[in-house]
Amino acid sequence: MSVLSYFREVKMKKFVVVFLSLVLVGFSPLAKADSEESAKPFGFTIDKTSYEEALRIVQARKWRYDEYEKRQFKEIDSKSPQRGKNTFLKALPGDLEGVKSFFIFFGNESTVEALMVVIDPKLFDGVLQVLDSKYTKVERSLSGEKLAEPYPYATWEQGGDYIELQKISSFRVRVLYVNKAVYANYRDFLSTSYERYHGKLEKKDWMNEL
Repeated sequence: MSVLSYFREVKMKKFVVVFLSLVLVGFSPLAKADSEESAKPFGFTIDKTSYEEALRIVQARKWRYDEYEKRQFKEIDSKSPQRGKNTFLKALPGDLEGVKSFFIFFGNESTVEALMVVIDPKLFDGVLQVLDSKYTKVERSLSGEKLAEPYPYATWEQGGDYIELQKISSFRVRVLYVNKAVYANYRDFLSTSYERYHGKLEKKDWMNEL
């Protein structure tokens, strides 16, 4: 091997080492982000759990459920080709004390895009404490009156997702799991749909004697 060839080989080796070093440094933030696990509430993973997998989870737990369009809330037939695309399941669990219902939302790719867990309002403080211990705090505002804007909430993050505990009213509390990119689309989803139930006026005959 000539002296010139030797120096060329050494130079090439140095170039390869430097190039690989730059590549590793450049991708290290991505590797770190990927290594942070997503939240997996009740076995669901945002943007990963497929429609079929979600159905298997629901059916394995023997939850009663129906499927609806996201826009018009129209119920979808079990044989409709639209199933799992821009729809949501409303599931009623019978095995989870204090959980009233689940809303499992699907996007264009037929994967879980968001999950809402409606819970007994009495569990607000307990759930707040549990989520504080599991996820990174982002922001919170726990003051507010019934139907006030903004309603009381607390937000955490995990991986690329937000987890938010919301007190929509004194008797409607829920936990939202959603990708940060579509968080704004779901933060208030369904909250106004139940507005007519929030302030239901109840009267008794004896009130006329007050």
